[in-house]
Amino acid sequence: MVMFINFANQIGIDALKEFYERIVTTWGIAVFLSISQVFYMMNFSSIIAISREAQNSIFTKYIPIKFEKQFKLKLKIGTFTNLIAGILVTFAYYSVIKNIIYSLFVFIIVFFLNIIGEKFKLLVDLRNPQVSWDSEYTMMKQNTNVMYELFYTLAVIGILISFSFLIKNSLIFLSFILGLCIIINVIINEYVHNNQYKLSKKIF
Repeated sequence: MVMFINFANQIGIDALKEFYERIVTTWGIAVFLSISQVFYMMNFSSIIAISREAQNSIFTKYIPIKFEKQFKLKLKIGTFTNLIAGILVTFAYYSVIKNIIYSLFVFIIVFFLNIIGEKFKLLVDLRNPQVSWDSEYTMMKQNTNVMYELFYTLAVIGILISFSFLIKNSLIFLSFILGLCIIINVIINEYVHNNQYKLSKKIF
């Protein structure tokens, strides 16, 4: 009996050791970042930000606020809600590896992934708003934009996992993903800034 318990304990220790060794690799980091993406996918705030306003969304064109600022305001609910999920993922990662530098990197990356993802969702809804509906249930059921959110999430996860196999050094991997996120965020900001009128025209 004692031998069986010792054997079971040894297997448990070996399993935990193997789990830890995988988590601290770039693959493990990519898995945690991917988990944050799954949480973000469950948040539909930005993908229906225009659609849920229905016919009232036309007032977006006439209120005396730049469309770029309205764009940022419509992101607030989604980004704030996702921020909670990002903090939870970061805390879970820190609880496993106990490395504050890597954990800070993870938090900053999930923060940028949050912002980029919500901007993408809002841009999708701007390009194809579903403004003719009788109830929110009908609007969600008929809203094909939600599929784009799924495809986007799968694409991001695929990119993260792919780069985790290409880049073996964890710090380099984190720095690369962070730099990529910053560049993509700047590109989206410039796109929205330079195409405010064109984007607002898509509503009606």
